[in-house]
Amino acid sequence: MCRGARVAEQDFATLASQLGSSLYLENFLTSGFCSLPLSCRKRVPNLRCWDGITGLKRRFGQFVNQPDGCPISFFSQSQTLIRFAAECLFRSAKRVLMTDLAWPAYLHLLQDTARKRNASLHILPLEDLVFNDQIDASAVVDRLLHSYHAQGCDGIFLSDISYLGARLPVREFLNLIPKDQQPFVVVDGAQALGHRPIDLGELNCDLYLAGTQKWFQAYHPLRIAFAVRPESVRLIQDTQREYVDRLADPLLQFCEAAESNNFVPVGETVNVTPLIAAAGALRHHVRSVSMHGRWKRRLQNVATAIEYLPNHAWRPKSLDPSLGSGITLLETANPRLNTSTTTELRNALASQRIVASAFARGILRFSMPDHTIRLPQLAQLGRALRIVACCKTRQYRRLH
Repeated sequence: MCRGARVAEQDFATLASQLGSSLYLENFLTSGFCSLPLSCRKRVPNLRCWDGITGLKRRFGQFVNQPDGCPISFFSQSQTLIRFAAECLFRSAKRVLMTDLAWPAYLHLLQDTARKRNASLHILPLEDLVFNDQIDASAVVDRLLHSYHAQGCDGIFLSDISYLGARLPVREFLNLIPKDQQPFVVVDGAQALGHRPIDLGELNCDLYLAGTQKWFQAYHPLRIAFAVRPESVRLIQDTQREYVDRLADPLLQFCEAAESNNFVPVGETVNVTPLIAAAGALRHHVRSVSMHGRWKRRLQNVATAIEYLPNHAWRPKSLDPSLGSGITLLETANPRLNTSTTTELRNALASQRIVASAFARGILRFSMPDHTIRLPQLAQLGRALRIVACCKTRQYRRLH
């Protein structure tokens, strides 16, 4: 959690404890920091980042260079965000292209929506090609383009950066699709916002999905849907109006009611802290060094980690630099570690003060920081990996 998000959350807790459910707090949420009495503003100066829901949307749009006139929607759950995106996608598409690099839960939701809509989902296998054959970005573009034409697709769902750290050449691929075809395109940027520079003005898609709890460092989950192509705005807005009633998301409903000044007297209690934390994190990112500089340091940290960390038990799961990101993958070189559950691996690393994600087959995912990683940090990580390997090997020997 970045400092901007942390201090904003702390001051919001102070404000809410003092104001309760008063009109002042309602005005603050809808109109922003300036709506508070001067005495309140002096007590919670870190809430200057909050200028209402409309203001937060406007500043997010500026942060990712969203085209003018395109709306933004906030969601409280990933599931409702993806269901909304799938509804938009399959309203205009019957044959959708995606890859096996997508988050598995998203794949299942898209398959479910495709069945209900009597549509088809074509999954291009890329994971083995990217991580084992180590093909480059141009080869990925060729395979995407070939599959898109061969399957006669009219819709696309792609990850900007996959959960395994592969940065797909989405912009390069989409720019090769003839403009008269105009497939409906959804890009999953859950691993990209706050990780690398994003310029939606140069991305030929219809919906860009993101979240604030990961690389954006707001901690509290806030899911965001950016409309990108003006031609699709009406379809997206029509779908959202139906979606609000049919698959209710409390935060989406709250934001819509607040912006229209049409609060319903009875409804779901909403946790608005993710909005405040996101506003604080956004202010932090805007004020800190450029995203381009942070992105370059993350890439350099990955290169440093790959050079330093391999040992007898762990090896890097490498990919071509043209597809690289700030994510480092390590896989076990010891088949005995394959028996470890993801929870066991995560807990073992946590005992050494290392936070990482773990996947099946003994794969660990590390997110690189945006500051230059130091030798003591690498030494601590390397020591933790060796300890985990030794502990698991000894455990295996006791059992066998």
